[in-house]
Amino acid sequence: DGLGKDEVIILDGYVGEGYSLPTKDMANAIQNFARLESIILDPVYTGKGAAGLLDVASDGSYRQNQRILFIHTGGAPSLYHYQTLPSDLGE
Repeated sequence: DGLGKDEVIILDGYVGEGYSLPTKDMANAIQNFARLESIILDPVYTGKGAAGLLDVASDGSYRQNQRILFIHTGGAPSLYHYQTLPSDLGE
């Protein structure tokens, strides 16, 4: 019958300083997802979303056996615009 409102949690605190502006956590998430999972993320939406996912998965907010759903919304067309990240981000 679907999910109730109390079963869905939306976290929007990972945008950084603004739309399309890279963050260090976003750059690390993009690199880790690509290297470890072969999943390509864009730096505008899924990269920042993945940074949030990694943060909440590691900060004790959820039980070990609790399920977390990350929805990858695409973003591949924007990758051509963001071919490099600023050198002060990432590793």
